[in-house]
Amino acid sequence: MKIEAEKFKAGFELIDLIPSESILPSSQFVHLVAKENVLRMKLTGIATAEAKVACQGDISFYVARRELSLFLNRATGTITCEVDKKGIALRSAKDKLITAQQKAVEGYAEIKPPTGKKIKLDGKLLSMLAQYGPTNTIDPHLEVICFRKKLGVFATDALTVAACLEKTEGEELLLPSFVAKLLTKTGLEEIYVDPKGATLQSPIGKLYQPLPATDKVYPVAETQGLLESARTEAGLFAFDAREMLDTLKHVNQFRATNSVIYGKPEVDNKRIRVGSDSSTLLAESVMPVKFIKNRAQPEKFALALDRLAPWLQYVGGLELEVVFGIMGSLTWMRCVEESTTHLIVLAGME
Repeated sequence: MKIEAEKFKAGFELIDLIPSESILPSSQFVHLVAKENVLRMKLTGIATAEAKVACQGDISFYVARRELSLFLNRATGTITCEVDKKGIALRSAKDKLITAQQKAVEGYAEIKPPTGKKIKLDGKLLSMLAQYGPTNTIDPHLEVICFRKKLGVFATDALTVAACLEKTEGEELLLPSFVAKLLTKTGLEEIYVDPKGATLQSPIGKLYQPLPATDKVYPVAETQGLLESARTEAGLFAFDAREMLDTLKHVNQFRATNSVIYGKPEVDNKRIRVGSDSSTLLAESVMPVKFIKNRAQPEKFALALDRLAPWLQYVGGLELEVVFGIMGSLTWMRCVEESTTHLIVLAGME
């Protein structure tokens, strides 16, 4: 088989998006099949990716993902590939790789042509929301982003809900978080969602992630109640998202193990004092805020950089003023962009 190095690299770049998992050989060994002048490459792990690129010749083999990646890093010009009883030989203008042929690997999933609903949303928004829908083996339903009719789109883990609320009339859908994260990373925009999963479409292939196999119900009603309350609740003060993020990052550098970043309102000085203290260290910074009239301020409140950073970074790019509030044991932040409301609600922040 012969193939141009750049085409080989482009195909591998797509399937290399699949995370390698030690318990899944299909995510560690690339299955390559060349037939009728088309090379197909595939990996299967948390999702399945398949790429198709032009080549010359027929061939079929499995090769270690790491070895192929290292070879392609320096490959230029035309790559030739030969398979015999001794093994696999890959050659480019500068390099050669000879490796033992791997026995057949099982576990590769088939990707059918996408038939679901095509959605087109800001990749940065979906990537941010995906940070709040991480893989969770105890509660698999938390691996997804929820599109709710007449509400908008939101994601939640056990402690945090992030949302983009707007009056949507589309179908109610669940989008796997891993696929959502890839939109910004790849620059691709075509994503199809069906009742069983989602497909990310590329000019040279596609990536499919199924929804978690669970009969648990996504916590829509509970989450929607939190979001509606935070949407209408009066806040305590307003601030610039980028300045808050920079201040939190600075104070976080001094944070000792198990210590908490806190905020202390100083109404007379029109600012809050953000700090972290322990038995041996006190670090504080001040940042200006706009206090909302006739609102009693707490003496002190907690702030969590790791849970706030993705949301603050996203809304900071929108250059919107953020309102902060406390609702019982919940802390929330909100900003409004025309008819759209961006929200984050955090539990356990007393």
